[in-house]
Amino acid sequence: MTARTLSFTGPRTVEVRSRPIPDPGPTDVLVRTRVSAVSAGTEGLIYRGEAPADLPADSKLDALEGDLSFPLTYGYAAVGEVDAVGSEVDDDWLGRQVFAYNAHESHFLAN
Repeated sequence: MTARTLSFTGPRTVEVRSRPIPDPGPTDVLVRTRVSAVSAGTEGLIYRGEAPADLPADSKLDALEGDLSFPLTYGYAAVGEVDAVGSEVDDDWLGRQVFAYNAHESHFLAN
């Protein structure tokens, strides 16, 4: 099985890219996204190519890196279920529903 990530590749152009599902590190949880919210504000600007390309993606969110230039993986509201836990994480986290500030991805790591 592979993970999928939404990438803004140019004005009014997106692509769904595949990548391996990551293994959690010792303090990580692997989240399988159930829903992801799209912002009509920032993401609308990015989609239309109207966001300033040299503006940082969001320095306060660890999941977002770089600036708003294309290609860009973006998003910041994901709800999912914990599918796997790292060796230092209590197994009680398995199956829990969680919220994270994360890009539009089918699977991601959080800690």
